[in-house]
Amino acid sequence: MNKFNAFQLYRWLHEIDQNCDVVNRVLVGNKCDDPDKKVVLTEDAKRFADQMNIQLFETSAKENINVEELFR
Repeated sequence: MNKFNAFQLYRWLHEIDQNCDVVNRVLVGNKCDDPDKKVVLTEDAKRFADQMNIQLFETSAKENINVEELFR
């Protein structure tokens, strides 16, 4: 996650907090089945999710990892 993307995501989450009553917020990373194609390190995503007090899901549509769990 580069600084620009993190800032945009932070700003978007802040707008949700300011304008919505109840919203379930989660951070979703994909390609957990193929680490070479991941853009954001798990540690960086986890740190951001912890700072924003949201849950992180690492998923793989290809391998059906955490896809259904994301919507529970």
